[in-house]
Amino acid sequence: MEDFGDFGKNKRSYMIGRRGYPEPVFYFLKVHANLREPVLDLGCGTGIATRQLVLYGFEDVQAVDYDPEMLEVAREYEHYKGIHYWHQEAASMTFRTRFFQLVTCFSSFHWFMDEDSITEIKRVLKKGGCLAVINKEDISEFRGEIKEAIEKYLGQEFPKIAQMPEISERLKEFGFTVESPKAFEAEDLYSLQEATEYIKSTSFWAAIPEDKKVEILDNIVVPLLEKRIEISKEKKGRISRRYQSNCLAAIKP
Repeated sequence: MEDFGDFGKNKRSYMIGRRGYPEPVFYFLKVHANLREPVLDLGCGTGIATRQLVLYGFEDVQAVDYDPEMLEVAREYEHYKGIHYWHQEAASMTFRTRFFQLVTCFSSFHWFMDEDSITEIKRVLKKGGCLAVINKEDISEFRGEIKEAIEKYLGQEFPKIAQMPEISERLKEFGFTVESPKAFEAEDLYSLQEATEYIKSTSFWAAIPEDKKVEILDNIVVPLLEKRIEISKEKKGRISRRYQSNCLAAIKP
């Protein structure tokens, strides 16, 4: 499982398969931040949510990721020149102490739960600043069914990713005041190809041995996705992923 979370090798799948976050998430963020104050998007990947921060009015957006291949894709969006992308580790950032009012982690904070990373996040936040953790939790079985089928095929389980209760308790250990999470339900629609690329963009897909991927794609992923194509007039032959965006605000004392 040494490649678990190695997203860079599938950066093009990430571009095709990943979607942004629903509008209410950004109203949630605006409650905790002034639009003119510096914002750090930590674990920005290809910059999907980073660009949304700009679209929803945040004026000074910095973004950090440890994977240079993901940042390469993010920088291709030239009309978002106001965003500054940095190749850095979360545990050793070069920003000034107490520089950001808001640090966002979109589906990424589970990678930063070690002591050094949380201490560094706390360092760069202003007093009273907010660390916002936003995760997507599936309501439909869009992803879980495929993951379980692959685990059964390989005879091993993929690592578990921390959920909000665990994240909340971890941040409290470091002195953050953690507010009750908010949840906003949403839906993404995919073509068969887009849904396939989404699966190929996941952390567990990166952990599958290369010599198994074509077989797993043909015999597990595509057949299970085909069963989920909805033929209703509203869905127009698309695959539905229903989920809720869970948003947690942790305030630095």
